[in-house]
Amino acid sequence: MLFADQTAETVAPQAGLMTDAFLSLGTLAPTPSDMYFGYHMRVAGAGPDLARLRSHVARRIDRVPLLTHRLTVRDRHAAWEPDPAFDVDHHVRLAPGTGLEARPAQELLDFPVDEARPRWGLWVHRGDGRAWALTYLAHHAVQDAMTMLDTLRILLGAGELPVAPAIPVAPTPRREKITGILPLVPGVLSTYLPRAASPKFPTPDPVAGRTLGQASVEVQVLRSIADATGSTVNQVHLAALTMALRSWSVTRESLTRPRWRNGPHLVVPVDTRRGTEQTQHPPYGNHIGLLRLSVPRSADDLTKTLAAIAPSTSRRRMARSRAALRTLNEYAPRRLASWAMRRVTDPRGLLLTASNVRCPAPLTAMGDEVTEVTAVPWLPPGSGCFTLLVTYRGVARLSVLSGAVSADPGALASLWARSLTRERGIPG
Repeated sequence: MLFADQTAETVAPQAGLMTDAFLSLGTLAPTPSDMYFGYHMRVAGAGPDLARLRSHVARRIDRVPLLTHRLTVRDRHAAWEPDPAFDVDHHVRLAPGTGLEARPAQELLDFPVDEARPRWGLWVHRGDGRAWALTYLAHHAVQDAMTMLDTLRILLGAGELPVAPAIPVAPTPRREKITGILPLVPGVLSTYLPRAASPKFPTPDPVAGRTLGQASVEVQVLRSIADATGSTVNQVHLAALTMALRSWSVTRESLTRPRWRNGPHLVVPVDTRRGTEQTQHPPYGNHIGLLRLSVPRSADDLTKTLAAIAPSTSRRRMARSRAALRTLNEYAPRRLASWAMRRVTDPRGLLLTASNVRCPAPLTAMGDEVTEVTAVPWLPPGSGCFTLLVTYRGVARLSVLSGAVSADPGALASLWARSLTRERGIPG
């Protein structure tokens, strides 16, 4: 099924900084599938046949023009161009195998991945007549986790279609804005300091595949701890994850060996949108920045761990960092911004990345109710593990992707949930 109006958009001469950065990062990945991530959605009802789903997506995809464009490299930077042979059928498919459980991206993508096409896909999992499922995946150069949610509402919804946004041109660097990135400088320079060694994750094997683990708790568990301690929900999540890392077999040694002056780090993605942009942003591109935070190792319970991470994750500190990252993305010269990105994502001394996404509004798929959302994380080159928390309909579900079965990502997710429920006195 070819999309008829696929050449109507004007091509942006250059993509934004984060799109450029993630496309370049993908050249280092041991397998292209490591750069793909997204959401797995369990849906109530019998579900549509494949032809009907493809027709539904084709009618609405002009409202997300980025999905009909492919990424290419022009003048050493990422750029968008229309795919002259765009075909909805190539991107909307039946999932291989059976079952409605979330799977790593590697189990759904074709090999080799066709990089001459737009880098996204939607897979339908057939159910038993009472429930079915969908998995949406895209290369991280195409979208961040929030713009993905916008895309899903447009592609799968049944309501009135929004006006199609133009694909954005990369902003022009402005030297007078550079002072806005000063709050980021100490953290970036700290990556040059000697620090505790990163954990010995099993080397990711593109043949053996990836392993996805998950665990969930009610959102109210995190909120009640946050209220009782004067913390944010994200601080509670990070504290529980830190506690889990102290007990997980893969990272225990890195967090319990004799203390270094400079301990290991987590990378935390930050949404850089302004105000209403967080709920009214066109569904394209990457609007995140990356912070590198030290992991406390001395605390032996959740309350003490919260106190240890509070200074680096306070509301005021995060607001300053968000503004600085926005300036870096929008106005910094590419060479400077790329250097900062490389330092923050340097795998040396890094435990893992801890991402957190909230889905505030209920989702539907062709009129059926989405009852459960599970994140499908990506795996940065040089990293052995990535975690992505998504909250939806009162449930916080942590997904952990590992490069090897021996790392047991399900154990880390379970330890995270246990840290939270134990704090609230819930058996488990």
